[in-house]
Amino acid sequence: MADPISIFGAAAGAVQIADTALRLSRKAYGFLCEVKDAKKDIVTLRDALRDAESNVRSLRNYIDEFARSRNATVEFEVLPSTITESIQGFRDDLNILAAILPVDLSPNLAKKIKWVFDKKKIKDVTKRLDRRKIDVIQITNSVGM
Repeated sequence: MADPISIFGAAAGAVQIADTALRLSRKAYGFLCEVKDAKKDIVTLRDALRDAESNVRSLRNYIDEFARSRNATVEFEVLPSTITESIQGFRDDLNILAAILPVDLSPNLAKKIKWVFDKKKIKDVTKRLDRRKIDVIQITNSVGM
């Protein structure tokens, strides 16, 4: 018959192994859940960036037209602050995004996809870009673009 301390030691060892297996299982499951939703997050971010580019391009065109207008050159009219603030906001949002994205296209897969797992930052930037889109729509309506 086995010694009770040996039995207890074997049981404790088995519990530790089971705990380690459960912890690894939870980690792997969490990883797979993140990867599963990554495509949706990337598509949402891509759409927000496409809209941001379009909006910044529209604002830039307006600024070019404004700079050539009679009001700007003869009457020294100032560009509306809502436009300059909106462009600064886009720049700030894109700087935040640049800090999240990988700096280079490293062959290291982990470095390439690491940013995808920072869901909160990605969603925050996407929301900010979506809010900027609404701001630009309001600005364009108010200045008659």
